[in-house]
Amino acid sequence: MLPINLSWEVKNGEDIKVEILPAPGVVGHKDSITQYKLSKPPSSETITLKVTNKAGEEKTQSVIIQTVESTLPKQRKSSTTINNPGTSNTSTGSDRKNAKSSNKPAPPELSPLELPPQFN
Repeated sequence: MLPINLSWEVKNGEDIKVEILPAPGVVGHKDSITQYKLSKPPSSETITLKVTNKAGEEKTQSVIIQTVESTLPKQRKSSTTINNPGTSNTSTGSDRKNAKSSNKPAPPELSPLELPPQFN
């Protein structure tokens, strides 16, 4: 379950009933729910704010929340050997230390959905 925070405020209403559907049901005119539980991804849920006046007239406002599974691309293992002709294969301890620090793995590539927005 994925938790989200919900908050709402219904103004200019007397003798009204305010509900959050499908759950928890009747709530206050101005309130919030912390840790509202969404289904595990992938899923789609509709959350509705429903207001009913004493004459039985209803107004609703809904939001659809879609959750997706995030999959990180598998990191590729690569080894690159660079041969420079005319150079010696001997190295000192500091050379080996510098070589280790420069062999950092490349950051994983992001899918188009995971890329941050870019302006043209």
